[in-house]
Amino acid sequence: MFFCFFLQVEFRGSLSLEHEATKKAYGLLHRTASELCTAVKEDFPNAAQDLTFDIHNNAIFLTKLPANSNNAATRTSGGGSSSSSRSKRPKGKEAADGNGDGDASPDTKKEKKKPKFLNPHDRNGKLLPKRFTTERVSTALSGYLTAIEETKTAVQSQLQALSDSIVTNNDLPVIAQAAHWSVICQAMEGHVRHALSSGWSLPSLKDLNNPDMSMKVENLVPYWLPRQEAVPNSFDFGGLFLLTAPNMSGKSTLMRAVLACSLLSNAGLFAPCTSAVVPRFDCFFLRTASYDIPAEDKSAFALEMDDVRVMLRDSSDRSLALVDELGKGTSARTTPTTRGGLTPWKTESAPTRSRCRRRRSTTSRPASSPEPRP
Repeated sequence: MFFCFFLQVEFRGSLSLEHEATKKAYGLLHRTASELCTAVKEDFPNAAQDLTFDIHNNAIFLTKLPANSNNAATRTSGGGSSSSSRSKRPKGKEAADGNGDGDASPDTKKEKKKPKFLNPHDRNGKLLPKRFTTERVSTALSGYLTAIEETKTAVQSQLQALSDSIVTNNDLPVIAQAAHWSVICQAMEGHVRHALSSGWSLPSLKDLNNPDMSMKVENLVPYWLPRQEAVPNSFDFGGLFLLTAPNMSGKSTLMRAVLACSLLSNAGLFAPCTSAVVPRFDCFFLRTASYDIPAEDKSAFALEMDDVRVMLRDSSDRSLALVDELGKGTSARTTPTTRGGLTPWKTESAPTRSRCRRRRSTTSRPASSPEPRP
């Protein structure tokens, strides 16, 4: 409750109290908070279960009137029922309680005067009849809320002065650059810590002018799985690969892992393998399963062909293209034809694309297999 004024501003750091206005405001805030805590402790003893802080109305009150309390709040909100019942009490009882005209015992005179309970008001000034507080708590709370506003104003003034000095001294570009490098270093530190704890290694990158585009990876695992829960894969490939296997055997998982390993290696980062020799790719393409998009009037097959068009247009002899189940969204006769058309992808109009690294996964029959009859 003490620093609740920070919830209304965007600043989440810490401030120096060297500024005189801020130091004075914080001193007032500490003092009023201490007075409020003391008032609540003394006026609401043994009432922790009934004590409530209403954040919407900025009010502290009791939901239940304590026993043997000076019930001024009930008289305010409930009419004359309380006074009539009190008038029927015996005079001896009033004298024993110390509230009548009779003689009170010495112990009663030494007792501390009980606080009068009254009904608080909400933020609109409306009386809350079923809530109870005291004048002391209400006054202390009002002082605390005023101190919060004064502290908030002092903090905003200090931040505004700091911002003005940064702009005046032209320090903003330096601070922005430092913050940018701080984010990069934090991300690198997190990557290295995760890689070392997961058993990843730093791959070897081939020279940029090396024409050999083969890739060799040992014990590759999916980056999102712990090594002890995954099946490692080792391979050495270059050129065109056709990956076939039954359903749920991990073809798509392997393709994603290969692309992640290639991308991390080309970025100079750790990869989820024990060792790897990776060429320098200029583009990465991964085409996985798609679905219909009625809002764009595109079927799954149309969207798939559009992605393949982009891949054929933008890839080069140093690109890595991975296509998962090409032609899945069309008929069994068209699928082998589509795949067969991409297999000899060495057109004369684009000779530079003839060595594009491609890997395709499929569970269908080869193009030479006849379509089964019903």
